[in-house]
Amino acid sequence: MERVSKSGGLRIEERRVENAREFVTIGPEHEAWSADPPGTFHIGVGGAFVRIEPPQGASDEAVATARRCAAVTALRVTVLPRRRAAVVLPPRERRPHRKLREVVLELVEEARVDDPAALAAFVEKTMAKRGI
Repeated sequence: MERVSKSGGLRIEERRVENAREFVTIGPEHEAWSADPPGTFHIGVGGAFVRIEPPQGASDEAVATARRCAAVTALRVTVLPRRRAAVVLPPRERRPHRKLREVVLELVEEARVDDPAALAAFVEKTMAKRGI
């Protein structure tokens, strides 16, 4: 039953429905993932709806084992996708900041052209016009 509390928030009162099937979640913290072999457990409730949420490091074999264990007594078993691990990038090495002029002149030196002196003169002239 839904009621609005004095603070304005929604409060849902829990009610037990007779003859309703259990809803069981085997989450990432469940003891099944640390069992030997991984993924083995006993639900203890017959005819339940079971949702399996494997941890990031669970192998496909452990997830399949958990599914088989749950299917023995469960009415329906659903396996949710694993949570994605956070992507941690290695820190970039710090390079000294160079001025635009230095970068352009370095690129001119590396360029493969027939007349490097003409290219250098053209670039110098263009940079002088632009005030670089």
